Amino acid sequence: MIVCVAEMIVGGTFLIFAMRKGAKKELKQVFITLLLFGFLGIAVALSQGKNHVINENQEIKKKAPGGGSRQEIVEVEISDEVKSDNYKLEIEEKKLNEKELQQVLKKAEKEAEASFLGDNSSLDEVTMQVYFPSSLQDGLVSAEWNLDNYNVVSPDGTINQTEIGEAGELVKASVELECQDIRKLYEFYFTVQRKKQTKEEKLWSDLALALKQKNEGKEQDDYYYLPESVQGKRIKWNEKKSNLAVQFAFLGMIAAVALLFRQKEQEKKERECWEKEMLLLYPEMVSKLTLLLGAGMSMATAWEKVVLTYQRQRKQGIVGEKAVYQEMLITYHEMKDGVGEQKAYLRFGERCYLQPYRKFVSLLTQNLRKGQKELTVLLENEAREAFEIRKNLAKKAGEEAGTKLLLPMMMMLLLVMVVILVPACMTFQM
Repeated sequence: MIVCVAEMIVGGTFLIFAMRKGAKKELKQVFITLLLFGFLGIAVALSQGKNHVINENQEIKKKAPGGGSRQEIVEVEISDEVKSDNYKLEIEEKKLNEKELQQVLKKAEKEAEASFLGDNSSLDEVTMQVYFPSSLQDGLVSAEWNLDNYNVVSPDGTINQTEIGEAGELVKASVELECQDIRKLYEFYFTVQRKKQTKEEKLWSDLALALKQKNEGKEQDDYYYLPESVQGKRIKWNEKKSNLAVQFAFLGMIAAVALLFRQKEQEKKERECWEKEMLLLYPEMVSKLTLLLGAGMSMATAWEKVVLTYQRQRKQGIVGEKAVYQEMLITYHEMKDGVGEQKAYLRFGERCYLQPYRKFVSLLTQNLRKGQKELTVLLENEAREAFEIRKNLAKKAGEEAGTKLLLPMMMMLLLVMVVILVPACMTFQM
């Protein structure tokens, strides 16, 4: 308890201090965790303090009759010689006296009869399912049932209408009641009557009877025989047609639609990954071209230098495939095939449709005639802006990663709270 209070005070104090000083988010989370677990520890300690197993008279309360036995782990100290911190006590439930036992058994007989009837009105007219409860009087009495005719009433309590005669069937029910090693047999009779059926129910009942009569005494035959008529009406038996083919057809359509959506989603993800890669590589590409332009190369020569360097590094396995340089490679081959430099840059901008690349191509096309020096200055400014964009993208990616980790962290915190609070609540209820 003292440790939890101290943990709570330390966590709360440092949290207030951290909030005032504008400390890092991670440090605040540490103090919040200390505060939370300190609070939980105090709650557990208070709940345990309210639930005393041993009272002031050195007594432990038994469970009520039918509640079962219980175990308690206590500390035992005998003088100064023997001490145990983990002594197990087996405490039996409270027992009923003889008079109470007889009263409980008598009530159990009435409850057994009432529970047995279920939705039936009386024992003289049982037409619906009956029930065999295994325990009575809130678990104090166990019950074991037996019938003298399971053809009429099945072991699960359902009524077999085909086994009931016109006058009904008398059945004896026996239930053996047991309470605290005392057994008592209770017997009663009930009459099973045919259920009043609708015209359709009567037809199905007669069909079941006709099937039974048609195959009675023919258990050794190779075939099961079907009646041709019931209630004077002709019966036509047909095999049930399987709709498996239709189901497969629908499954095929569903699978096709799912694959279509999956393909579109995959294309969308690939496009998003491509755009993200293009944005990340933009500052690098602009910086390389700016550096080569500053060294006195023309834009076409600098472009060729960057592309050929990329190709050589790819062959040597130094770098993998990079989207922006693949697009630059296409533009390089277009210029080699006779496409004008300006037109090749414009096509590059169309393929790399992102806003930074459109701006880059606009700078190239507008300054091809104005001179190399002005273009170099503009590209230097563009490179600085591009690096700022990349920094913002990296910061955004970090925030997204932190957001994705938030749910697992909350689930772990919830699990820890459940592990702590559930045993405490269970102890409090006992």
